[in-house]
Amino acid sequence: MSTEGPDPSERDPSASDHGDDISVPGRPDVGGVAALKAARLGPNSYLSERAAEGVDRLTIPGVVVRTTILFGVLVVCAAIPWSMALKGDPVGVFFWGGLVGAFVLAMVISARPTLAPLLGPVYAACEGLCLGALSGILETAYRGIVAQAFLLTFGAFAAVLSIHLFFHPARSKVFRTAVFGAMTAVLLIYLVDIGASLFGLPGFSFLHESSPLAILIAAGFLVIASLSLTFDFQFIEDSAAGSAPRDLEWFAAFSLMVSIVWIYVQALRLLSLLRDR
Repeated sequence: MSTEGPDPSERDPSASDHGDDISVPGRPDVGGVAALKAARLGPNSYLSERAAEGVDRLTIPGVVVRTTILFGVLVVCAAIPWSMALKGDPVGVFFWGGLVGAFVLAMVISARPTLAPLLGPVYAACEGLCLGALSGILETAYRGIVAQAFLLTFGAFAAVLSIHLFFHPARSKVFRTAVFGAMTAVLLIYLVDIGASLFGLPGFSFLHESSPLAILIAAGFLVIASLSLTFDFQFIEDSAAGSAPRDLEWFAAFSLMVSIVWIYVQALRLLSLLRDR
């Protein structure tokens, strides 16, 4: 991933030091239930002040290391509910507890990125409990689906990374607006559907059927989730080029984890609908 950024002399003097590309757009969290707030790192922010103080700088290898740590925590915590689910033991408490914990922590971290070094591993642990339970339940119902979802997630990650390296689509305001609008629409659909189910209303019940329309929509959601990675890649690249402080490496890793988890969950959903047919 290139660390070259735009020439500062070519930037609009009215824009922030980091430019529009440093924005972190919201995106649904696990299963599309939560959404990260937009976080703009302006010249008066804590992080910019830290950069001016000459603290250690963010590097792409540093983000990779921290992302690996977070996923290591996720996998370790997922092992418990995963093994229980395969044995037929109830794992609902792990799923709902992890989901609620991930939702709350995602809101806190997105509002205060400087808390990511402290809360990021806790968030990863909650994600692990939730995903371990979900994956175990679906693996019991559809043998081999987790491996397929993993391969689909990896393929989506590799494809979007390649698109980013060659085209940098997140630098386009039109692209950012379109993808962010699509992510917001997905979030609203999930929230309305969940809210309706709580009150015994049908909601978007057709999304849970194995119809061609539901499969097509699930595939569209997977594409939207995958495209959200372009924001993370551009954010990391611009932060490294702009000498952002090392504190931001944990926030970048957290943001990557949210996107990858969303892709994985959407992959599970699409594959389960296809299996039902």
